[in-house]
Order: sequence, then C-alpha cells, then structure tokens
Amino acid sequence: MKWIGQHIFDLKSKFRNDVTIDGDLTVSGTYTQIDTDVTTTEQWLVTNDGTGPAVIINQKGSQDIFDVQDDGTSVFYIKDGGNIGVGTVTPSNKLSIKASSATEAVFGIQYSSTTTNFLEVGVASHDSYLTLKNSGATEVIKLNSDGDSYLNSGNVGIGTTSPGVSLDVAGNIKSSAGGAWATSSGGVQLNYASSTGYLTTYYDSNALVLGAGVSQKTSITINAQSHADGNLISLKVGNAERMRVTSDGNVGIGTSSPQKTLDVAGGDIRLDNSKGIYFSTVDANIGRVSITGCLLYTSPSPRDRQKSRLPSSA
Repeated sequence: MKWIGQHIFDLKSKFRNDVTIDGDLTVSGTYTQIDTDVTTTEQWLVTNDGTGPAVIINQKGSQDIFDVQDDGTSVFYIKDGGNIGVGTVTPSNKLSIKASSATEAVFGIQYSSTTTNFLEVGVASHDSYLTLKNSGATEVIKLNSDGDSYLNSGNVGIGTTSPGVSLDVAGNIKSSAGGAWATSSGGVQLNYASSTGYLTTYYDSNALVLGAGVSQKTSITINAQSHADGNLISLKVGNAERMRVTSDGNVGIGTSSPQKTLDVAGGDIRLDNSKGIYFSTVDANIGRVSITGCLLYTSPSPRDRQKSRLPSSA
C-alpha cells in the first residue's frame, strides 16, 4: 500500500507487515511501542520544546532499567531499583564505577578547556588513590591506599581554619604503637611503647634540645603529674640511669632510692677552687653536719700530702 501526496484519515489502522516511510513521521499524541526493537543507522535525536523532561523511561517490571553499550559492551547501566553502574552491569551502590584496567583514573574533574584532572580518583595496581592538583598541574595532595601519601603545599590545620605553621593542631596529639626509639634517620620522633611515651631523635651528631624561647624568657617544666609512689623523673645517659627525682622530692645521683633531699652514691662530690658548702639554720646559727662513719681530709698540696681522720666515735 502506497500513498502519494497529503491525506488526512480519520480512522484506525493496523498494519501486519513492514511499513516504510520515506520522509518525516510526526505523531501527535501518545506513542506506544510494544515488544519492538528500534534500530537506527544515524543519530537518534530527541528534542523537547514543551514542558517536562525530554525523555521518560518507566520500567514497571522487575527488570533493569537502562543499558548503554559501546560495540556491545555496557558502559552505562541502571539496575532495577536505581543503582547506576559505569563500566559495570552489577552496581552495588547508588553509583558504582569500575576501572577497565589495573591502572586507570575512574573519576576526574577538569577546568574549562584543559584536559588535566585537577581532582582525580583512580586505581594503581589494584590499589586506590586520590590526588588534588594546583593550577600548574602539580600534585599537592595525594592519598594512597598502598604507598606514600603527602601534602606538599601550604599549612595544614587540625581543629583550626587558620594554621600558622606547616602543621597546626588545636588540641592534643597522641602517638601510639611503634618502637620506643627512633630507628631511621630523620627529625624528632614521638613514639609510644609499653605504656611509656618517647620523644627521641636518631641523628648521631645532634642532640635533642628542649627550648622555651629567648625573647619571652619562659621556663621549662618537667612534670610527673601524680604525687603517688612510682611517679618520678629519671635522667639517663648511655641508656643507664644517672639521676632521679622521686615523688617526695628527693634527688638521687647514683642511686635509684634517695633517702634524703640530695643523696649521692657510688661517686664523689668535687668543689672547684675557692668554692665551698654553706650550711645554715632557720635561726641563722651555724649549720650542722651529720656524718655516718669517718671524716677523711686530704691536703690538696702535692708537697704537703697530709690526711686527717675523725673517727666515728669522736
């Protein structure tokens, strides 16, 4: 059947076989397509100059909603329920993106006409990464799930929106795990091991210096907070304890259990020339020296080496 010219038919028609239309087809009303595949060799263009969306796809059944393919491979997929898959037909989240290779950026944000991803999320050897780049396309932030992560531009603030130094923390800093001592070259390391905190440095040629500022003329306070027994301050040299301050204020040199305010054991006390020890009491009378054992005096002169001993019974 073939019509030539322009005709208007006010009737219902039904075609059982193929229909070929040489020209445009305009449908005024609802277009219903049932169990039919649409094949086109050119562009399929939908233009809507009215109100509402240009295209509505309504899946009333339990099958998936939408499948866009490239040479037979699904590249964009919408499952029944609304989950969207890019590179996958089994999206398990509202948006699931699957890389096509072991090393690929799966998400990127570009600016204007550039082709640089200034924000990029991807995979590298089956691990994930996130990078942020500046206007010069230089990576300034990188978070890597299995590799180095870094921030190499600007100050970082934790608990503050105006960091003044490379790392500005408004709050407490806690370090846990790791070894007691720094074991690789670098700066100062803060570690925690066996219920003890360690502030250490690894450099062999430099010391760990505690400073309190020059212009402010502030002081340094070392505080073993609790007054309970066992809370003390100890100083070690060569990994051996040399001095200790106990919870009751006694200072021990050469002893870990000082019995007096100053307790020296295992060594001598030396006073330089013209120096002395002064004793006084509250009432300004002469001080008192209590000696357990003997008092031995040795003359410092090599020519006149003399010793005086005061026995303990004196």
